[in-house]
Amino acid sequence: MNALGYLAGIVCIVASGHAYAVSACSGPYQNATQIKALVGQSTVCVGSTPNATWSEYHDGTTSAASGNVIDWKKGRTDPVDPTTQVGTYAVTASGSVGFITYTYGSLSYLYVVTPVAGTTYNFCLCTSQASCPGPNTLVTIKAGQGAC
Repeated sequence: MNALGYLAGIVCIVASGHAYAVSACSGPYQNATQIKALVGQSTVCVGSTPNATWSEYHDGTTSAASGNVIDWKKGRTDPVDPTTQVGTYAVTASGSVGFITYTYGSLSYLYVVTPVAGTTYNFCLCTSQASCPGPNTLVTIKAGQGAC
């Protein structure tokens, strides 16, 4: 798995033409409270079993504004590719629009979140809180920590 995590890999996904990247970024956008409830104590999945690209657990509570991002990899007990923390996240707001920022080492990525259906959402890349041109990354949210 990519050590930078699933959201840091958006540039690679877009460059490869992978099916998970799309170009439109339109609302309705989730507010900060909705994003905290959505990602806290949940795993964000890009792709699906058996070909999940990234499975990243967000260890903050459902009301916390920040937490660690933990890459499931091959599981806690795997001797070669165990679960490990790869970054952090922070939820902020500008008016009624919520944002989530992922930080992997020295790299940070800002997103707005829009619902698609059920547990599927688009994470839309922003260059600032005033500009979110995309691309979108289609994700599925899974309660708890584990493989997608």
